[in-house]
Amino acid sequence: MGEKRKTYSKEFKITVVEDYLSGKSGGIVQIAKKYGIPNEYMVSLWTRKYQEKGKESLGENRGKAKGNRKGRPRKIMTDKELIKYLETENAYLKEIVKERENILKKKK
Repeated sequence: MGEKRKTYSKEFKITVVEDYLSGKSGGIVQIAKKYGIPNEYMVSLWTRKYQEKGKESLGENRGKAKGNRKGRPRKIMTDKELIKYLETENAYLKEIVKERENILKKKK
């Protein structure tokens, strides 16, 4: 089984980023060691998000669909496309009914 990922609170991320941006504790590697973050990349990722979008961007976002991506994408059909689709579906279902009737006739 895979290893469970550690999650960090928004407040923790803000503390780490602000400490890094202050320049008092050294570079990314030193900051990651100081706060026990196993991957230095996380500090740079959090810093970039903080600088581009502010503190709110450091909240938990996993598993949350954004904007128009919520749910299954829907294709909007024209009337002609819908009629063609329904005719095709109807023909397919008629074939299934015929096949089942033939199977039942053979069993008798």
